[in-house]
Amino acid sequence: MVYVIAEAGACGDGDLAKMIRQVNEAASSGANAVKFQYMSNALKVAERRHATEDGYQELYRKYCEWPREWHGDLQSACVSAGVDYMCSVYLKEDVLTVSPYVSNFKVSSFEADDYDLLNATARTMRPPQRMFVSTGMCGDTEYRILVDRFRIAINAQEIVLMHCVSSYPTPLSQLNLSVLSKYKQITGFSDHSDPSFTFTGALAVSCGAKFIEAHMRLDDTDVSNPDAPHAMTPTQFDEYVELIRNAEFAIGSGRKGEMPCEKLMKRYRV
Repeated sequence: MVYVIAEAGACGDGDLAKMIRQVNEAASSGANAVKFQYMSNALKVAERRHATEDGYQELYRKYCEWPREWHGDLQSACVSAGVDYMCSVYLKEDVLTVSPYVSNFKVSSFEADDYDLLNATARTMRPPQRMFVSTGMCGDTEYRILVDRFRIAINAQEIVLMHCVSSYPTPLSQLNLSVLSKYKQITGFSDHSDPSFTFTGALAVSCGAKFIEAHMRLDDTDVSNPDAPHAMTPTQFDEYVELIRNAEFAIGSGRKGEMPCEKLMKRYRV
């Protein structure tokens, strides 16, 4: 079964009640996990990303620098809803903060070359936790370096590499989903396509993706929220997950053989 991650991102508007509603909406859509974003120090993240002059510090503070105590509340909401709690962090010191709560870790494309963060996460993981790593902006050489460093964990699926294009939204012509069939260690897809394209997750599954992540918001997410334009509404996300499940059914086992629905036709075979 394809593991579907609802990327709640910043679309909870820094409001715990809204974030819990995102959990419930994602669960009702059939997602397997809900992922949030947490920063203990927005200024430090903005400085590391060379983004202080672009106004990101204030956005990070408003939407991602929420109280650490909320992790327990969000984990409880996920347990009640029957989904896994996930959270991206961007500073290695935050790994230990989220570790007691998350079912799996997620490292964004912007930190995929931060081996201090990757190693800190790998040391903290406990079975059956996984670390999902997005590979947006990652060329062939960078990909091979990443695989060489973590090959054993990747082959054991302790680390899951996610194909990703870091553009919001990503043009359909640049999704480059054939990567999923060319690079055997890349088994997931972090989707940033236009939210109206509810079929892209199903396309990724047809190319071999076993893990899908996509942004979702609430109907009343603040329109000024920077994540809102590239996040699906609950209705869109319902359709997105349904199409993924239909794609799974259509792909089948991959073994050639007579299908049950062919039995009546077999007598006409020449």
